[in-house]
Amino acid sequence: MEEKLLQGNEAMQKVMKQEQKLLKTTAEIEERRRNQLIMEQELRERQEMRLNINQQFGSITEEIENTDNEIERVWTRFQMTKGELDDAAEMIHREREDLMDRIRELTREIRLKHLIIDQFIPANEYMKIERRAEWSDQANEWIIPNVEYTGNNL
Repeated sequence: MEEKLLQGNEAMQKVMKQEQKLLKTTAEIEERRRNQLIMEQELRERQEMRLNINQQFGSITEEIENTDNEIERVWTRFQMTKGELDDAAEMIHREREDLMDRIRELTREIRLKHLIIDQFIPANEYMKIERRAEWSDQANEWIIPNVEYTGNNL
């Protein structure tokens, strides 16, 4: 029973570490995406500046038509950027909700494991087990020495 509890605790620790790695990777991907969007925006602005510099107008009507076209182009770009921003906000909201759900789930699991330990393992025995446990950097988990000699090894 003790070994099952320890294995469950080890599995929970592994899940939490994987969750942390996932969060870190997600943050890195989001940062790369933001950088890419910034670079694309800068490229668009430079292209527009080049277009504006190259234009010379023959009359006021040409200038007005060009200004109208410029306004339409800027408005379209504004709408597109606004849509991208709304999509990003929605994605961030969904990710936040998913992470909160995962945190709630892990919290429930931890509470259940603590409840099981409190109900089935006497406090003094639990303290003995806790004192004997050693952290293994190689296995990246807690190990109880000589657990195979306990007589209730499954």
